[in-house]
Amino acid sequence: LGVPAAAGMSDRYESMSRTPIRDGRLLSRVQRETCRAGTVPNRGPAGSPAGAYHHPGFPDSPLISGLVIPVVEGLGRPAICGLACIIFMNLSRRNSRMRWPLTLAVVVIFAVGMANVEAAAVIYIRELHGGIDPLSVTLDSVVNEYGVIEVVREAATMVMLLAVGWLAGTNVYGRLGYFLAAFGVWDIGYYAWLRVYTGWPRTIFDIDILFLIPLPWWGPVITPALIALLMIVIGAILAIRAERNSAFNPPAWSPALAVVGMLILLYAFMEPAIAALPSGPDEVFSLRPMTFNWPVYLFGYLVAALGSVRAVTS
Repeated sequence: LGVPAAAGMSDRYESMSRTPIRDGRLLSRVQRETCRAGTVPNRGPAGSPAGAYHHPGFPDSPLISGLVIPVVEGLGRPAICGLACIIFMNLSRRNSRMRWPLTLAVVVIFAVGMANVEAAAVIYIRELHGGIDPLSVTLDSVVNEYGVIEVVREAATMVMLLAVGWLAGTNVYGRLGYFLAAFGVWDIGYYAWLRVYTGWPRTIFDIDILFLIPLPWWGPVITPALIALLMIVIGAILAIRAERNSAFNPPAWSPALAVVGMLILLYAFMEPAIAALPSGPDEVFSLRPMTFNWPVYLFGYLVAALGSVRAVTS
């Protein structure tokens, strides 16, 4: 990234230090244009220490710029470390009866680190296409340019969460439990990192684009967070009972009720996109819904919670 500029490169690219990277950070389109004008927007105010990085989500402080930001940005590494620890414990599980507290803790560390990576990727994408607020993002351009990549990335995220659940668990119930716990922590951690890095979401009721598979999901930030909390509770119960070799005998209606509740929740998230389907894909991806169907969501949440809690406690 620090290759000298080619001969004849214009002065405005010279003013960008020949790269859209400054101090190891990718500059947004607005920042690059500002750099071309001769100013550096990612520097702190006058008096800031040399080389200090300034981000609107952080106060101007040598401690923040010199210590906190590098530590926070390095927390993506626990994802790899957590996976290695889970593999090690998976190999040595026969020597420990009380392995679930450590295993669950490592799964949480993995999910927090993975949430950091997810938040960073989303920040880069949104900054390149309108801004961090999803209502300002030109979603249709993202889909047109990177649609396949985004869908594959989201699917790969699920694969990684399933893989960590498989490695952490000792049987089908334990693997499902660790997967659900990792998914819930990852989802909540994602919004926590967004808040740390960008100051968004401003409130728990800010509308967000949640997913693109099979259609765009829209909803307030609190809605996936509540589902994530339920997943953490259900996942932890499943994992702990599996580690203790507890017998599971759920009534047939309980998992069926949980599935029905999840389908209702999916409908609540995708209702605007489903309504726009007859108008074509362009209309689906240009939607910016400002309202949310709370009655349908709350009904689906209660149904899913009742079925899943009954299933894992039987």
